[in-house]
Amino acid sequence: MESSISSVLSFATNSLTSWEEKNVMSRNDARQITIAADAAYQDASGGEPRGNDIPWRRIEDIRRMGDVLQNISGVDPDRIGVLGICGGGGYTIGAASTDRRFRAVATLSAFNTGIVRRDGYVATAADTMEERLQTADARTESVLTGQTVYPCPLSSSGPMFDLYTEGGEYYGNTHFHPNAEAANPSSNLIELASYDAADYAPLIAQPLLMIAGSRSEGLYLTLGAYEKALHAESRTLHLIEGASHIETYWIPEYVDEAVSVA
Repeated sequence: MESSISSVLSFATNSLTSWEEKNVMSRNDARQITIAADAAYQDASGGEPRGNDIPWRRIEDIRRMGDVLQNISGVDPDRIGVLGICGGGGYTIGAASTDRRFRAVATLSAFNTGIVRRDGYVATAADTMEERLQTADARTESVLTGQTVYPCPLSSSGPMFDLYTEGGEYYGNTHFHPNAEAANPSSNLIELASYDAADYAPLIAQPLLMIAGSRSEGLYLTLGAYEKALHAESRTLHLIEGASHIETYWIPEYVDEAVSVA
């Protein structure tokens, strides 16, 4: 294996399942070494409680995969890039903001999990933040009983955003992972509510590519980080015309377009 071979680290998992990165990275070039991993506590990865989604741990997952790449013979350390999809996109911004081993940074349908958990999707629950923070009681219950408390499973019967209607079908049916937990522990809100991926964007100094569907209601999450990445070596925003958030994961022409620009 030649030392000049490029390497791509793909970190795409969100809170439910990470089939999306398998779809995208199956188009991987033969001259790339790719890691497409499930986050700790999720899907094929181990760890309890299942579905645990704590920002600093998710960021460390990404950096540990960088560690693994550096120990693979033939990997050029100057050609390691990181791609994050959905929630992994938000955590990728956090990981790459201060880790210069990642020479290039890309996201697809980046989802700023902390902002959405805090304010609701499209800020539909901003006025209930204090009420929801009472889920700290769930942590107390877990400490005292040893049992993890979960909120209601994901359902497409909520607000009629495409993310929920299409996501309910995608994650709950067509691409369901048999080891996926359909919700995060309630106590995760304590950590998630204080995490804003866009706050890390000003520290991005590498070339940055952010891809999203033009029809996604969550486009504002990509734009929020992109607009703050003022110190990136270069910035590119690519919108996939007509695509919703979920559709960028699996519709062949949208996946092919994302891979072609990445």
